[in-house]
Amino acid sequence: MAEIADCVLLFVLLLMSAEAGRLAARSSPLLTNSEEILGAMRRALSLLVPMTGLVLGLLVSNGQASFDAQAESVSRIASSVSQLDELLRHYGEEATTAREQLRDETNSVLATLWDKTDSGPETIGSARAANEGFFDAIMSLEPKDDRQAVLKG
Repeated sequence: MAEIADCVLLFVLLLMSAEAGRLAARSSPLLTNSEEILGAMRRALSLLVPMTGLVLGLLVSNGQASFDAQAESVSRIASSVSQLDELLRHYGEEATTAREQLRDETNSVLATLWDKTDSGPETIGSARAANEGFFDAIMSLEPKDDRQAVLKG
């Protein structure tokens, strides 16, 4: 949101400076009649337009980099959750409760992330309690054979 505010501020400042220049030109006829002044104004505008484009391009680039970083982070988390679910599925029937808790916790986290309201500390506390329950469910799994021992290892 800060990038959007910066863009709006830059746009407003450009509009205000253009209006100030227009008012200054009306109040002083010497400013518009002098070739030297007009040449200086053209040179200033020839610098201002590319600089404005550069600043806006940097703002867009910054926003894209932030989006890419978050998308990569979400993708990594989704991959980890998927791998954990697959591991628990291979463990066998004993891990059904843990898989259900993982699924419920994942849905809860997604609902919290996409919720537009302020989640507050009570949501964080309930998430910690649910995570501890999930961890306890995994730790309570007792391997019955070597395959399960390797998977739990």
